[in-house]
Parts: sequence; C-alpha cells; structure tokens
Amino acid sequence: MENLVRQSVEESSLISPGDRVLVAVSGGADSTALLYALWRLGAQMGFGVAGAHLNHGIRPAAIRDEVQVAHLCRALGVTCVFGAEDVPAFATTEKKGLEEAGRELRYRFLHEAARMCGCSRIATAHHQQDQAETLIMRLARGTAVSGLMGIPLQNLPFIRPLLTVERRQIEEYLEQRGLDWIEDESNADCLFTRNHVRHKLMPVLEGVHPRAQKHIAQLAQQVRVEEEYWAAEVDKCLKSARFAEDEIRIAYADLGALHLALRMRVVRAVLKRLRSNLHGLERKHLQVIESMFPSSKPQVQFDLPCAWVARRYADVVFRRSAPGDEAQDYHLRIDGPGMYSLPDGSRVEVRLRFATAGETLYCTELDGNEMEWPLYIRNSSPGDRLKCVGMSGSKKLKAVFAERRLELEQRKSVPLLCNRENEILWVMGVRRSRMWCCAASVSKVVRVLFTPPRAKI
Repeated sequence: MENLVRQSVEESSLISPGDRVLVAVSGGADSTALLYALWRLGAQMGFGVAGAHLNHGIRPAAIRDEVQVAHLCRALGVTCVFGAEDVPAFATTEKKGLEEAGRELRYRFLHEAARMCGCSRIATAHHQQDQAETLIMRLARGTAVSGLMGIPLQNLPFIRPLLTVERRQIEEYLEQRGLDWIEDESNADCLFTRNHVRHKLMPVLEGVHPRAQKHIAQLAQQVRVEEEYWAAEVDKCLKSARFAEDEIRIAYADLGALHLALRMRVVRAVLKRLRSNLHGLERKHLQVIESMFPSSKPQVQFDLPCAWVARRYADVVFRRSAPGDEAQDYHLRIDGPGMYSLPDGSRVEVRLRFATAGETLYCTELDGNEMEWPLYIRNSSPGDRLKCVGMSGSKKLKAVFAERRLELEQRKSVPLLCNRENEILWVMGVRRSRMWCCAASVSKVVRVLFTPPRAKI
C-alpha cells in the first residue's frame, strides 16, 4: 500500500519536498493508515506531517476516537489539532442534511487547522471504495458526464493519496504494521446513503462481477482524462464570450454551431462562472436552454434556479437574475425651443430653423408651418403604433422595434416624440413617422436633436 501512495504522490506531484501536510485523522482504519504512511514517506521524501481531528458532536463514543488519535500522534511525534462542533444543531439551523452539514464544518475546520500548522496541503483518506460509491450515488440521483469524474485526486489544498488503494490493502497494511484503529459504529447505519450503497448495493454488484468496485473507480479516472480534453475545448469557446459585470454574452450562431456535447459543456461552464456553482441546476434546466437552438424565435428567455438565460437576436445572454425594468415612465411637455433632459440622462434639443439641413437617426425635422405646440416626449406603452413613411396605415411599434432588432430590455428606454393627440412623430434613434415631414421648400423648420446616454441605443 505504501508503494501505491508514494506512486500517487510522485506521479501527480501531490506533495513537494519542503511541504507540510495536514492529515485529517478520524481514528478509523483509512485515516490511520494514511497518517502512518505519509509520516514514513515524509521522512524519506522531505516533507512534514501534522494531524487534525474533529469531534462532530454526533456520537457519545467520539471521545474514544479523540483519545485514539492523540495516542497515535504522540507515538509518531506528530503535532495534532483537535476541534469540536455540534453538527446536528448546525444542520437544524441551516436546514441541511446531517452529512452535508458535517462535511461543511469538517472542511472549515481543516482549513483553519492547516493555517495554524503552516500546512500547504490537506490530505484526506478517500480510497477506491469511496470513489466507486460516489459514482454509483451520482448515477442514481442523476448527473452530467462530468459528475462521473468522481472524487478528484487533488483539488488543492486537498489531496487524496489513497484514492487508488483498495480497502482490503489498507487493512492488510495496518495489520502488518501492528496499528490499531477504531470502527465508527455509525458506518454500519444504512440510513446514511453512502452506508446503504456500501453494505447493500456494492455486495450485489460484486456478486455480478468481483472486480466491480475497481472497474467503477477506473471509470472515474477515464472520464477525468476525457473531461480534461473537453475543458480545454470549452476554454477555446469562451474566448469569444463577452464578459460584463452582471452578464455574459455569447454569439447565438457560435453556440448553435457547436456539437451538442460541447455546447452543453459551454453552457454549464458559463452558468458555473455566474453562480459559482451548479447546485440546483438539473438536466431539465439544460434541456430548456437547448430548446432555443432549433427555434426560430429571435427572443426567448428562461428563468432558472439562480440564473436567467435568454436569446436576444444574435446573442445568448446569461445572468444571475432577470434584468429589471430600469426605465422610468415619464411624459415630458415641450412648449417650444430649448434643451430638455430625460430621466435616463439623455437630452433632447429643440431648435427653430428657416431651412432643412437633413435628418439622421438622432435628428428629425418637423414642418413648422403645419405642426402645433405642445409636443410631448414619453416612453412606449402597449398598443403603440407608428404611421410609417411610405405606408397608408400604421404599424405596431413592437414590429418597428423588431425590425431594428432591439432587445426587449432596450425598448422601454427608447423615447417617443408625440403630438398632443399622443400620436408618435418620431421613435428617437429608430424611425420617424410620415406626419409633418418637411418639403425641400419649407420655410419654417422645427429641428429636434436627440443625444442618448450612450453612443447608440
């Protein structure tokens, strides 16, 4: 077993000479073997070892474990940090399962213990059986392919030098070295999911094939190698993404051109970057996102757990939450020439001229001989229509916005210049109406200039 541990340490560079390693020691067989093996290897390879033990406050007999760990560390001359937590109380307060609560407090304690001991690595005693059980549990509850990577050999500062070692080899090692350990009676309680898999399901699988545990654990390693390739491909795809403070955008055409396997990995990577994790996101949520790619709809959106994903014409937009309606409703009266400010910081200037100078997207001209004061500036409302140049009737304003490919979140912020009958004269920065157009010979022109808060809408 010791040779397998050394092989893992050397091949994967888990520990370097001069490092100090904190070993999480429960007093059970696995952690006892790990501490002893690393203590021996440390003397040979030039790294130091310390121990850490946490009483979870679940079992009255846990004090026995603490005594066992203290005795072992004292015999080896290894410094050990001891801590205690009330895991059941924490689980109740935080509304978490006992296993999840224990894991959170345990990892918090190990980080602090490593800091106290000056350790750059934290070694846990996960072994091959743990790896196989993890894959089975993930398969049972549903997982992406990446979930089949199982427990990583290292995600620094954590390392798992026993991950390729069988439980049988651990027990043989302890017996050969004359080392005692304590069996945690809760390990036999099949109310815990992992114990149920270990004592009920694994024996059935090994009855079908005696090397089932080893083969399942090997699958994790194979998947990890393949996922490292996919991760590199995802990174390439994300180079074209545009990152803002509260959203990430990727070209719809770029995502749509990817193979489904890669596209879903890119989507998961973006969501993980936004949310910091993928907790609560299930396969059905990814399938909802995937439904936008065969669709011809230029704008669709989906509310997901702690995420909002939308197609906005040429882009797929990812946010932690849906964008709010930031545009304020307003109805500004214009009685004559002057400078007028809108709530979003844009400005409108009205001038009187005696000849036309030409129109642009941000400037329109009204026939001053036909028009009547006052004018009004407001934002859009449901049912708005525009009497477009070249048409005898009118067109829905939302159709005008769609032609300009304005995103739904932008439309409310577009100001409208209206007459006193509330008819739209000009959709500022977008399109004017056919009302009060200026002929070349007009002698009185009302020129309206719009300066948006940004370069363009």
